[in-house]
Amino acid sequence: MGDSFHFVVKPSEFELKAGAQLHRFNNNAGKPWSAIYVNGEEIWNFETSGEAKMIDHWNAEGYKMFDHKRIRGFEPVKHREGYGIRLPQRSTSQAAGYDFFAIEDITIPAKEIRYVQTGVKAYMPKGEVLVVCNRSSNPKKKGLVLINGIGIVDSDYYNNEDNDGEIGFAFYNLLDYPITITRGERLGQGIFTSFHIADGDSATAIRKGGFGSTGR
Repeated sequence: MGDSFHFVVKPSEFELKAGAQLHRFNNNAGKPWSAIYVNGEEIWNFETSGEAKMIDHWNAEGYKMFDHKRIRGFEPVKHREGYGIRLPQRSTSQAAGYDFFAIEDITIPAKEIRYVQTGVKAYMPKGEVLVVCNRSSNPKKKGLVLINGIGIVDSDYYNNEDNDGEIGFAFYNLLDYPITITRGERLGQGIFTSFHIADGDSATAIRKGGFGSTGR
């Protein structure tokens, strides 16, 4: 059957292409299952459970049977309705990073830390991470550095129960006077990239909280 990959998608995230047939049935344990056939050959099967579907990828060709509408991207968080949130965007065709923007005016006192919110959350496949970086001009022009160096936004941070996955920038003001960030100002950049798992890794915990929850 080849390599097996496991991931969760929602029915709204894909469409079955022409030439493939979908069959629904109950498996031996009585659970609802579905299978996809192409030319009489079963290439995918998955357990159906409410809105979520766990898919076993048995055949690499099977992936071509779906048009995925969503892979990675950004959305406004639910609790910031009415803020006129601006979603991150790249400034040039070859830019790696997506610019994030402040959702409101905020003043950072001298030698202090403030969390500047964006009103944005990021979704991505398992095996990917969003790396959040400072603007290169912020330290020189505004005296602002990210107190944590860079930010790491995991795929399971999306839609968490604490803050819905909102991404923020933890700025420290190096200067001897306050610095004001205005609404709509560029804060920094986010870069999607993949990561690898070490041999012997056995992590099984499931995230329940938001910012800083994995270190509690």
